[in-house]
Amino acid sequence: MKPGSPTNEYVSLSLPRVIRPVEPSGDALTSPLQSHAWPSIREHIAAEWRAILNADEFIERSHPRPVTFRWEPPAGEPDHARYDLIISRYPDFQEPLILAGLDSTHAEAKNLMVGTRYYWKVIQHREGAPAAESPVASFVTHPAPPRWIRVPGIPNVRDLGGWKVGDHHRVRQGLMYRSAELNTHTVLLPEGERVLVEELNIRTDLDLRGTAEDESPAPALNPSRVNWAPCPLYAYRDIFTPEGKESIRRAFQVLADPDRYPVLIHCWAGADRTGTLAFLVNGMLGVSLPDLIHDYELTSLSRIGLRLDKGFGLDDILEGLKAYGGDGAPLQQRIEAYLHEAGVPHEALEGMRLRLIEPFEV
Repeated sequence: MKPGSPTNEYVSLSLPRVIRPVEPSGDALTSPLQSHAWPSIREHIAAEWRAILNADEFIERSHPRPVTFRWEPPAGEPDHARYDLIISRYPDFQEPLILAGLDSTHAEAKNLMVGTRYYWKVIQHREGAPAAESPVASFVTHPAPPRWIRVPGIPNVRDLGGWKVGDHHRVRQGLMYRSAELNTHTVLLPEGERVLVEELNIRTDLDLRGTAEDESPAPALNPSRVNWAPCPLYAYRDIFTPEGKESIRRAFQVLADPDRYPVLIHCWAGADRTGTLAFLVNGMLGVSLPDLIHDYELTSLSRIGLRLDKGFGLDDILEGLKAYGGDGAPLQQRIEAYLHEAGVPHEALEGMRLRLIEPFEV
């Protein structure tokens, strides 16, 4: 899958033979884009982690469920052709995702956004030239977050967007991602780098490593395409120390810059320092506490290790935030008060909200 050109060459070729889209079509709603629903298997996963000796024994579950596409070739002709499947969030096929050179009449697309309407069509090629096309079909992906991302070589990759903000808004997808590290104890495969750089269009690698003694952070992505932003970060109760507050201020300074997006945020595991920053960012945007906990605990589906709301550090953040915002203040207000004390300006937070929150109706 690769992004297409911003110019539109796929709206209609007006070819005489017609391909029939089979599924998904008719504005169908897909199944959830997660292979495993976390709340329903939470206790099972916790028991599995406690029963194994090391992470190599754990079954990796931090991958998206693909959407399957099927179509029928023009009637009455043998099918020895190649196909291009074109998918876009826009009816005029701006910013298309293209699966090119397919030799069958079905395909799977991964990494689609949740709760999003998509349009798709198929073009048949024979002897190197377009020979038939389908009408445009559409479907809607299931709205349930998270949006897992498959990045070959790297576990625990997901979009920070998709979570509800109040009743009529959500965090915008495609701008902030979180993951485990891209080098050292993981090996980013060439296809994984293509997904990050070409498909997700990552512009900034916000690297939170460097606060552990045995870490030697280094860039992993092509520096001509992706800006490496080393920002050693403290986690959990340590964010309330002077050094911790300064590390949070520096991270938010990066995230307040609109030219930095899309951003990939990671530490070593993508669980503790990354989980701390993700909690503060989405909490500041207005994501509910149950959803913030849900996102934090999702790391448990990866080989990184078990993370639950009690006993792993998240409860230390909640306890520390009680000192901010006054009696009875909502979590969002407490987080904002903490960030102000850490040195993050009000204008920076307002700019992030304008950029990262979008209207949404289920």
